[in-house]
Amino acid sequence: MSYLPRADDFVPRPGYDYTPVGPEDFIFNHNTTNSLSPTEDNLSDTPPLSENLKVIRPSPSFYKKQNYIFSTKYEKFHVTPNHRAGYNKIYNFRRSKSFFFELVDHLPNTNQLQLKIYTNDYHMSSDPINHNSTSQLPNFKFQISKQLTHFFSTQKVIPRRFQEKFFRLIRKKLLERLDFIVSRAQKNDENNHMTKTFFNFSYKKYRFYFGIYLPCNHSHTVDPLSNTAVACLTPAPFTMSFHHHACITHHKKLILYFTSKDNKIPDVSNCKTFKDFHATHIYNRWAKKKTCNNFSN
Repeated sequence: MSYLPRADDFVPRPGYDYTPVGPEDFIFNHNTTNSLSPTEDNLSDTPPLSENLKVIRPSPSFYKKQNYIFSTKYEKFHVTPNHRAGYNKIYNFRRSKSFFFELVDHLPNTNQLQLKIYTNDYHMSSDPINHNSTSQLPNFKFQISKQLTHFFSTQKVIPRRFQEKFFRLIRKKLLERLDFIVSRAQKNDENNHMTKTFFNFSYKKYRFYFGIYLPCNHSHTVDPLSNTAVACLTPAPFTMSFHHHACITHHKKLILYFTSKDNKIPDVSNCKTFKDFHATHIYNRWAKKKTCNNFSN
């Protein structure tokens, strides 16, 4: 059977395809056992790669994140007015206990961040508890989580088997309450609508009020002789538009709005006290000759 010739099948035949080498012929690369190509000769003078090039590896501290420490503690508050109905029920310490969580959105001037839980439960210990964080300023969810951890570790009412369930529930409602407060406070509507800063929580016969701490910030006189005024730090039970809020002691300093539908009646919308607001409201009703019909069985 015939086949195609291959290059490696070629065999030189003396006298035809092969000429013996003469004494004057130059033989290229005659000594093949000891000679090297120019490229290989240059590479042989180069030292091994591992001798000159050191593998640079980052130290373990490069991967380690910086650790920051902040603390949480209880801060007690007390009010003297006796009227504690409606949204002022958070100041009642006999039937229920209130816990307002402070949230920080900027770094304080001190070296260590400290979050306070404002409460009217005087049996709670004021000793701080330290927490670790990889961020110098933790987000609101992390701050609330650590404050709730502080609360559950010090309270003696809710059993441990229910704490994980209530932990997630309370944290979720606190984050929602924070959104409600920010939405109401940033509005520029001239009305008297209020948004509570707290919500109710009960376990068996125990009642709690959990909320976001919003300081009153109205000034009050501490020493009448020296006329020293400081900002009030009592938690406010509600917030209004234009960031207006006040505690039970400084409700009279709130600005209430009244918009009349009759252009002939002057619009008095900057009433300084509750008495001015109600007096103006009654006068406007009298000026418009409004009648009120009452029915009884």
